[in-house]
Amino acid sequence: MHLRKVTLANPGTHWSDWLPDTLYAMRTLVSRAHGFTPFRLLYKQEPVFPEQLAYYESHPGLPLDLDVATEAEILQ
Repeated sequence: MHLRKVTLANPGTHWSDWLPDTLYAMRTLVSRAHGFTPFRLLYKQEPVFPEQLAYYESHPGLPLDLDVATEAEILQ
């Protein structure tokens, strides 16, 4: 989604209102060139999305990094 299209589709809003959402989308989108997100290249892990945080809060023993979580921990 382009910032310009969003701004034009929502009259009365300023482009800066959409900037955080646009940047978040761009930083978490997988690049076709190398197969990684800019977030992963910068922080060496995938971002945790708000929906995932709600799941992790309801499962307090589950580590945030699913790469190190065992299958049993994930399925609890």
